Amino acid sequence: MKIPDKVKVGAHEYDIKFELDPSNDNDSCFGCISYKKLLIGIDPNYKQSQQEETFFHEVLHAIYHQLGLEDTEKSIQSIAHSFYEVLKDNNLLK
Repeated sequence: MKIPDKVKVGAHEYDIKFELDPSNDNDSCFGCISYKKLLIGIDPNYKQSQQEETFFHEVLHAIYHQLGLEDTEKSIQSIAHSFYEVLKDNNLLK
């Protein structure tokens, strides 16, 4: 799957960058989202499958934010992982 340069969620378009905030020293962080900057960052140092799942993870954060729903890392991670797995297992990613 080719991760796009931009993704529209609701009324907003998020830029996708393959970088993380250099001050982020959390080794378990694969990506991040800035609602103010409309930016999704994905760590380029991980394998393609991890980057793809991270993309879905961060988009889910954007969707929850857009809808005004409360999210937790655990709920987002569970849904993102499961959704990515379904797409991958059924050859729905191009």
